[in-house]
Amino acid sequence: MGKIAFVFPGQGAQIPFMGKDFYENYDVCRKIFHEAEKGLGIDLKNLIFSEDIRLNDTRYTQPAMVLVSIMMIEAIKSHGIVPDITCGLSLGEYSALNASGYLDFMDIMKLIKLRGDLMSSCGEKYKGYMAALIGLKDEKLQELIEEGKKHGIISVANYNCPGQIVVTGEEEAVQWAVDNIRTYKGIKGIKLNVSGAFHSILMEDASTGLNKEFHNLSMKDSLIPMALNFDGTISNDKEYIRNALVEGIKSPVHFQQCVEAMKKFGVTTFIEIGPGKTLTSFIKKIDRGLNTFNIDSVKALEELIENLKDTKEEL
Repeated sequence: MGKIAFVFPGQGAQIPFMGKDFYENYDVCRKIFHEAEKGLGIDLKNLIFSEDIRLNDTRYTQPAMVLVSIMMIEAIKSHGIVPDITCGLSLGEYSALNASGYLDFMDIMKLIKLRGDLMSSCGEKYKGYMAALIGLKDEKLQELIEEGKKHGIISVANYNCPGQIVVTGEEEAVQWAVDNIRTYKGIKGIKLNVSGAFHSILMEDASTGLNKEFHNLSMKDSLIPMALNFDGTISNDKEYIRNALVEGIKSPVHFQQCVEAMKKFGVTTFIEIGPGKTLTSFIKKIDRGLNTFNIDSVKALEELIENLKDTKEEL
């Protein structure tokens, strides 16, 4: 059996009531949930386990998503399932920090609350947009970006998988890219429901603010490396990881490169932990031969346990 990677979705995957069954069925999940509520001073129960519209507000989305992912991590680990490597998509990197053991739980929660506040403030100060561009070939991407720059700030935010790129920047430039994608032989452009130009130079202030707080925290050594969005490399150097996450706020996410690096590392099984199946979809588009599981419910975890048990018995 090859190596196992835990991978974590980012902002946009959040849904009402996410993680509620883990809260109800695992003591360890309730414990850390209440610890986060007390430490952050947020009524997380009403925020997450209801139809609260604040769940889509960056300031609240980020701590909510990371908390739910960490609850799921604790439940999974209680069954003896541990990763050989971790990776997250943007916000998901902070869940990966926890899964790999680089930062204490409440340090991560306080850091991610600050990250959400800083990114939301940047979004209010510098109005920006993001859009997914579907079916655009690599050789045409740079042409589109260069032409788009004539209309304002625009750059690549995410290299997700073959055929899906996300761009970020000022409204006029991003809208131009959406409107003109067919000229560059793409299929369609879809504006995303986000509150700012994440992963662009417009997030410079957020990166600076996060850097100050991140360096006040004591990171731990770990033997479980992370595949980093910043450059698609694998590392367990805690200082390199810290700097990669700080720079990542204003830099592109190289998720496809991360998956390719994890394959070379020996990963054959990817376990997506958190709501939705976004990363599972990306991974299958990168390599359909990889094994993927999505843990977004207690039932899904039970099925994973049985599946891994059957695999070990076959070996």
